[in-house]
Amino acid sequence: MLKMIWHPQQYEFSNKLQILSVCTCPHLVNLILSHLLQRFQNLKELVVRDCEVLNCVFDDEGILPKLEILKLEKLPKLRLIFNNGDKNHNMRYLLSLSKFNVLEHIKELHIINCGKSMDEEGSFSSNLEVLALGSFSKLKEINFENHRKLKILKLEKLPKLSCIILNEDGNACKRCLLSPSMFKNFDGLKELYIICNTPTRGGAQYM
Repeated sequence: MLKMIWHPQQYEFSNKLQILSVCTCPHLVNLILSHLLQRFQNLKELVVRDCEVLNCVFDDEGILPKLEILKLEKLPKLRLIFNNGDKNHNMRYLLSLSKFNVLEHIKELHIINCGKSMDEEGSFSSNLEVLALGSFSKLKEINFENHRKLKILKLEKLPKLSCIILNEDGNACKRCLLSPSMFKNFDGLKELYIICNTPTRGGAQYM
C-alpha cells in the first residue's frame, strides 16, 4: 500500500532527475513534498496518472525552473497543483494563471479528468505549445490572449465552454470557438482536437 514515494528520512537521490512518471498508485496522497523540491531543479517532464486519492502534486509553491511538460490525468481527488499554505484559499480552482506563474517555462500541459474543479475561466502561461484540457464541467471561457506559440490544442468534454478570449488589436475580445479570429490568433496551430463538447443551454458555441 504505497502512500508516499519519498520516505521522510530516506530521500537521497540524484538531483539530475529529468523525467518522473507516477502511474496507478491508488493510495498516494501527496507527490512531491516541500523539503524535496530542491532535488527536482533539473526535472523537465512530470507525468501523474491514475492515482485515485492524490489531492496535491507539489506541497509548496517552489520554483521548478526547467519543467517543460506537465501531464495530470485521471486524478479524481486532485484539489490543487501547488499548496501555498493558505487555508483560506479556495482549492477547487485549478486553472487560474496564478497557479502556473511558478512554471514560467512550461510548454506542454495536460489536465484531464482531474478533481471536481469549479473553474469557469482558464488562463495559462504564454509559452505553451501544447494544451490539453478535459472534463471541466464548469469551464465557460479560456483566455488565449497571448498564445502565439500554441501548436496543439485539445479540448475534451467541456460542456459549458461558450467562448475563448483573444487579443485583437491589443484588446481582449470574446469569440466563439472555431471563429475565424481564433485561427488568425493561432497562426502556428498545427493540430486541433475538439472531442465530445456536447452543447448545453448557453454552452458550447461554434463559428
